[in-house]
Amino acid sequence: MKWAAEHNVRIVVKGTGHDLNGRSSGAYGLSIWTHHLNHLERNTTWQLPGSNHTEDVFNAGSGLEWGDILPEALRQGRVVTTGQDPSVGLGGYIQGGGHGPLASTYGLAAQQVLQVTIVTTQGDVLVANDCENTDLFWAIRGGGGGQYGVVTEYVIKHHPAPANVVMGTLSLAPVDEGGVNASWNAAAVLFRHLPDLMDTGLAGAMTLASGTGASRFNPSLPNGTSGAAATQVFWAFNTTAEHVRSLVQPVIDEMRRYGGNETLSINFEPKDVGNYSFFYSAISGSNSAGQGGISSSRLLGHEEVSNITHGSLVSNLRRAVAAQNQTAGTFLTVGLSGGPGVINAPDNRWGALNPSWHKAYLHLLVGGASTSPNETITPSEALSKNAEWVEEHKEKLWREWGPDMGAYMNEANPYNSHWRKDFYGSSYERLLGIKEKYDPTESLFVLSGVGSDEWKYDLQDGTLCRTG
Repeated sequence: MKWAAEHNVRIVVKGTGHDLNGRSSGAYGLSIWTHHLNHLERNTTWQLPGSNHTEDVFNAGSGLEWGDILPEALRQGRVVTTGQDPSVGLGGYIQGGGHGPLASTYGLAAQQVLQVTIVTTQGDVLVANDCENTDLFWAIRGGGGGQYGVVTEYVIKHHPAPANVVMGTLSLAPVDEGGVNASWNAAAVLFRHLPDLMDTGLAGAMTLASGTGASRFNPSLPNGTSGAAATQVFWAFNTTAEHVRSLVQPVIDEMRRYGGNETLSINFEPKDVGNYSFFYSAISGSNSAGQGGISSSRLLGHEEVSNITHGSLVSNLRRAVAAQNQTAGTFLTVGLSGGPGVINAPDNRWGALNPSWHKAYLHLLVGGASTSPNETITPSEALSKNAEWVEEHKEKLWREWGPDMGAYMNEANPYNSHWRKDFYGSSYERLLGIKEKYDPTESLFVLSGVGSDEWKYDLQDGTLCRTG
């Protein structure tokens, strides 16, 4: 990396994971592939720095994927706080925060880290923990991936594997166009109750759609319906299907106040799906993390969900799923990603995580822009047009809905004009000082990363130039 500094080359650190919006791509950049940093060892008597206590941990190479670590943990009756897809790598996932199916139970991935080994751009190999290089250790846990050095190893906590997992999908759709208003009202009721349900031990994710997306949930609906369709997957650990049903049924009863069977289709059937391995296989994606286009992210707490009127909540949800192509609509993904496990983590496990996580229950993720490259529009121009649309329609909504909340940087809009506040919050200035200390040559670049506003990145020709 000293060579990169001497030759004015900027580096993007690439593992086997990938930022959802492609910030780790680094077009025309020099990448460091961490794939072969793949050692994994359980240490049941790891010495906790600065104390006489020991911890049962995994020493994990930064090039591993969670699909490498979780099966080994489960073989030993343990779980680690992974992403939802096994192809997600440790590096950027941990450094950006790292939510997943166990977050509301045990906390974010960044809150599991007890120590890192990191190589700086000056060629120093440092150990960072609660006693050594504490500023760097703070930054690595939630301050953004690939910005302070190259992590080669993480020491992470693990937890007992659940004895069983109960899953159930609550589906909502209008029966026909006569149920449009009822479906939006019912969707708002469900959304409002999600934080309370998380406090009882439920986790999961919702997909809310309208337009042609809603028609996928109910083929009898006219293509492009203006109604709302939702699938809310709930899961809970070490419990029974009957208990989960008892938690969700009162919410269904309230949703039913807006429409009976003649206007609304509402179904929920929880069941015990067995062990965590089967559960994780059921919720995992295509073994490929990432997507095309631009998505926009917002974290919301109890206050943003509970302290607004029902009408305002309905309006916000309608705006959230509105797309540039109004007939097609888009999908809003609502992750039950915060809650008790995150909020109640010990103070010394927070690091540089976005302060919004102190209140966050829900993580909202949506796209909707539809400009595509063609013979007259370059990829860079299409990206710029999409970014403008998302800024005007989605970022504007989030600032009105949750002005004091931020975004989850790993799945956020890198062209968000308020990225310093939304991604890093009050931690930004301290992070900037740490980056200047450990990467004084500014060899590491990430779009919308700490200090990146001093540079102009041209996707079309790959140039990266100082703005000043």
